Amino acid sequence: MASTGTDVSGRPESTEETGVDVVRDTSRVETNLGLATTRRGRLAVSAFLIVLLGTVLVANMPKSVVKASIAPWTQPVLVGLGFEQNWGVFSPDPRMDTSEVIARVRYVDGGTMDRTIEADPWIGEYRDYRWRKYEEQLWASRDGTRAFLPYARWLTSDDTAAGRHVREVEIIRRTRPSLPPGPGPDYGPWQDLVLGKVTGAAR
Repeated sequence: MASTGTDVSGRPESTEETGVDVVRDTSRVETNLGLATTRRGRLAVSAFLIVLLGTVLVANMPKSVVKASIAPWTQPVLVGLGFEQNWGVFSPDPRMDTSEVIARVRYVDGGTMDRTIEADPWIGEYRDYRWRKYEEQLWASRDGTRAFLPYARWLTSDDTAAGRHVREVEIIRRTRPSLPPGPGPDYGPWQDLVLGKVTGAAR
């Protein structure tokens, strides 16, 4: 089958088999590249990148009067774009204790059970890090008390399904200090601190 198209002058070529004239537009087609095609667009993109880099630089500055004065303006940008980071766990003041959250469940029949988020044997790191961070917000965040009820309901959901009634759930922060390197144990004894109580959490 013969091919169709145009000659070098742009005139249509005819095929003997079909007798159809096919015209191909050889004129230049401008591609719309969005903001990058206009001067104002390029300025807008450049300004956005400058602001973004500036906020990231401010976030990584050491603590100082300058950072404290600028951070209230840059922090909302970082939070809104999802670039907020906090590496305080490593330096300059690493945490000196280990904490976890225990839910002490008291049942209507008089029984008691300590519940916590169970570790996953297969993808433990990915699951545990996520939920341990959630537990940390229960005692570290000023708004952590708002999560007590949904946390207690989630931990006792199996009890609810089994028809076992919950009287109350105590949210407890269990902490042990990390001891200095050297001879002796690595950690001190566990200590419990009751953060709050949820009554009838599973109802």
